[in-house]
Amino acid sequence: MNHPNLSPEINAALQSLDGMVGLFLYDLPAEHIAEIKTRNSTYRLSSEGRVLGGKYDSWGVAGSTFGGSMIRMGWVGVGMYLEIHRGQEIVTTTVIQEVNILKPDG
Repeated sequence: MNHPNLSPEINAALQSLDGMVGLFLYDLPAEHIAEIKTRNSTYRLSSEGRVLGGKYDSWGVAGSTFGGSMIRMGWVGVGMYLEIHRGQEIVTTTVIQEVNILKPDG
């Protein structure tokens, strides 16, 4: 269903969320890690919404966008862009290509 107050582009983006591959970080089982592969990098995320290791270690994960200012909080979706932050500094990654769940060792 299209919302009359939103642009055709935003309505199309919202409709594409149905059936999208991805996950809400808060649905990630305890001690599991979400491995996010973008076009240029791989990120490991905790269910608490933090980046684990690498250049952005301990940065917060806001969620995913389609490249604009509209964000789906806590969601990491294939075809979208991961948005991470530390204080007022925000980084948007290249497009997400894979979302995998890594089980704890043992």
